Amino acid sequence: MNITLLETESTLTDRYQTTVPESVISHFLSFLSNAIVTHPERIQVLDESWVKDLQFLVGGVQFDLDAALPEDEV
Repeated sequence: MNITLLETESTLTDRYQTTVPESVISHFLSFLSNAIVTHPERIQVLDESWVKDLQFLVGGVQFDLDAALPEDEV
């Protein structure tokens, strides 16, 4: 297996959010493209059961990305 290490810098906002730098995105998309071409048998359908499980886990979660963080999370 050929492994490539890619290091890049990113900054965090005061809400601990980051934007993935474009250089990483292009490498990641190349990785995905190569994986799809070389191992198409690994592609799986996200069926209704998977969607239901995901909805069960996070369906009731509500959040406001613009809300201030609680003091214990700063």
